Amino acid sequence: MPAVLKVFAWIFLALAAMSLMCTPLAFADGKGDVAVTFVVFSGVLAIPGIALMMAGRKLQRRDHTQQMMVAFVRTRDAFTVEELAVHLGCAPGEAQILLNQDIARYRLPLVVHQASRRYLRLDRLQNPAQIASHCQSCGAAIGQQIVFAGEQLRCSHCGSEVQTHAPAPVEQQWQPPPQAGHWAQAPWSQPGPAPAPAPGNWSQPGHQQPGNWRPPGT
Repeated sequence: MPAVLKVFAWIFLALAAMSLMCTPLAFADGKGDVAVTFVVFSGVLAIPGIALMMAGRKLQRRDHTQQMMVAFVRTRDAFTVEELAVHLGCAPGEAQILLNQDIARYRLPLVVHQASRRYLRLDRLQNPAQIASHCQSCGAAIGQQIVFAGEQLRCSHCGSEVQTHAPAPVEQQWQPPPQAGHWAQAPWSQPGPAPAPAPGNWSQPGHQQPGNWRPPGT
């Protein structure tokens, strides 16, 4: 899409430039009214050309950002918004908005663990966990959140304890929807580093803590 917009933009701008180049020729022939017509026609063509060029560049930047985000998420089991922001080269607030948009739009298997302020991948979890996306008391959306054994999830709106449920297989094995962009270019669930353990299970026999996970408070 960015390439198509740029092609049309260059067509409009080229025609505008050609029209503008004809202006001095019309003045040289003493046809001032024709010269004015060329100037007006050039402006009429330049306005949509500039608009299309700006839209194409904006989409190109968004496309590049999504490629970087996909590469970052696919190589990690857990990450913070701050880590993602550093990778994308933007503010944490902007990274949060971009990630939340893609999670909502494509239903990505990413959940938030509030205790550690990290996003986890549902397809990489091995320890029992519970998830929730809405508060049963006030009905507010709380995002896709996760808790492990011994943890409670409370609504940030009303403070009530949120009822959680075990993630369904369909939530863990992501199927890309139409127009999923770069997220759908490769299978989502594939072998990778050891899944992120539940907080408090760092000393579990036979378990090796992944390098990209830090316990809460560190």
